[in-house]
Amino acid sequence: MTRINKKLSFFRRYYNLIFGILWLLMGLFYMLSRYFSEDNSVWNNFTLVIFYIILGLLYFFRASWESRQNGEFIEWNDEFLIYKPIGQKIQVYKINELSGLTVSNNDLIIKAPGAQGTMVELKGYCEEDIAKLRSQFS
Repeated sequence: MTRINKKLSFFRRYYNLIFGILWLLMGLFYMLSRYFSEDNSVWNNFTLVIFYIILGLLYFFRASWESRQNGEFIEWNDEFLIYKPIGQKIQVYKINELSGLTVSNNDLIIKAPGAQGTMVELKGYCEEDIAKLRSQFS
């Protein structure tokens, strides 16, 4: 099968990791402020520390879980066209059952029976990859 991959921006690729670090730093900040403050509201700071650390760990777990799924690609052979959007399920189309397949400069339009098609934005794919897609489905 021929596959083309979309290049992701830095923020989109590391979104969960960035927020995990942010929440862990906030928890560390509140934990340190508890020791350096003269305020006696220890319970309030303790709950914030626990909340922020748990939230940061959840973002780290989600980042490790989605690192395998955080990508967008289009894959095809003689029988199937497979499209995987970012953070969503894989969509598989049989090429001989498609009503239409159009590759323009900016979009790939997949027309499937029963309004099951989709429109894929080709922004972020290499020009060589778009040319390969266009040569296959012209």
